[in-house]
Amino acid sequence: MREASSGTLAVEPEKTPRRAWAVLAVTYLACVAAPMSQFKIPPLADYIIPMLIHQGVDPSSVGAYFGMLMTCMTIIGAVLAFPAAFICRRFGLKGTMLFSVACLAAGGCLAAAFGTQNMIVLYASRIIEGIGIGLVGVAGPTCVSIWFPERTRGRALGIWATWVPVGCVAMFLVAPYVAISFGFESVFWATGIISIVAFVAFALVFKYPEVDNFGGDPRNAGGARAKSDPSASMATGNWRDALSLLKNRYIWLLGLVFFCFTFNTLGIVNTYYNTFLTLHGFDSAIASNITSVVTGVGIVTAPLSGVVFDKLKREHKRFLVAGILACIMVSVAFMWTSGGEGTPETGVVMTTTSWISMAIFLALQSICGGAGGGGMRPLAPMVMAQSAMGATMGMAVLQFMQNLGAGLGSVIYGSVIDMTNVATWALPGNLIQIPVCIVAIVAALMINPWSKKAAAKKAQKEQ
Repeated sequence: MREASSGTLAVEPEKTPRRAWAVLAVTYLACVAAPMSQFKIPPLADYIIPMLIHQGVDPSSVGAYFGMLMTCMTIIGAVLAFPAAFICRRFGLKGTMLFSVACLAAGGCLAAAFGTQNMIVLYASRIIEGIGIGLVGVAGPTCVSIWFPERTRGRALGIWATWVPVGCVAMFLVAPYVAISFGFESVFWATGIISIVAFVAFALVFKYPEVDNFGGDPRNAGGARAKSDPSASMATGNWRDALSLLKNRYIWLLGLVFFCFTFNTLGIVNTYYNTFLTLHGFDSAIASNITSVVTGVGIVTAPLSGVVFDKLKREHKRFLVAGILACIMVSVAFMWTSGGEGTPETGVVMTTTSWISMAIFLALQSICGGAGGGGMRPLAPMVMAQSAMGATMGMAVLQFMQNLGAGLGSVIYGSVIDMTNVATWALPGNLIQIPVCIVAIVAALMINPWSKKAAAKKAQKEQ
């Protein structure tokens, strides 16, 4: 790393500067605030569900309404995924990140002040937070990517990929006890305050390198700087050039894989599994703690999968992705026998087989949940054009698919609870998860732009 004449930091090619790790740290903090805001709802089910019923929601359909508190957020995130790339282009990565974290803070504080007594305000606050999540999921990994060369980008993005497990675990472990001690409104205040702290830290620490690891102006990492900076160039091309990057079929295959992955893993964590445990007689704190294991192990497996990703040859990285999906599919077999015996009305008894099956199911889901993010996200910049804009558009595709998958999963799994007996929850779960995993595995094996056939086809187009 050297000091440029302009006073900005320049990155030597293929070397990871020490500043990159500081940038990763503040980007990570800003990103963790997003899943903390997103996942504060499931562990508060004992408080929010009665509130919804008190405000007129039919108890027979409250599962779907509760799921919509997660889905309305992910819908906004999905809608904003591609505009987020262009917002990055217009306002720069730093401005986009700061705006997104400000939305998280505003949504949390609004819900704390007014949303706990008014269902409409609560949903509105979730939409505002969804804007923040939709932007941070695109800008965040690009902030990391421009500082890390390809040889260390996998492990850096693997560490970054723990943002969702860390935020989710923090909420599932802490939120029930904070709600018991200080009232569930305090959980909303807490996420708002954490977002404010993240805003300040990112504003103070984040800087652009003079040359990013894609060979361009990092202030064009998705676009030009704000108009107040006249030296900004348009090295990454115009809007049409950016949209043309979406013609890459491999990023859509990866997006399909990511959709299937988040549909199963986040759909279950958001609504299905935690509610299943609560209906089996666990109190909300214990149910949340058990559920947190699913994402908690991901804090370790996400960076480990990033390390493995870096060590694999380019053409072999897809096998890591396919293996993760195959492991999720295996876990479904143990989901089948984890339901216990009886009904909520007569009492549900967890047998020895049920406990063992639940433990294995949780272990496999938790390992795969973290490894999926660490093994899939670093692939996005690699299959796209080697530019900051290519990386940004690739992350936009994954963010779109993540929100779409998590949103649909929450509603569908929540509706399945409303339609079926809780003791037989595993049957529809299997019928949903298995075909989704099969589609994802096939799509993952097709992601190989480095094959001789793909290279020859690309060369032919360039002639």
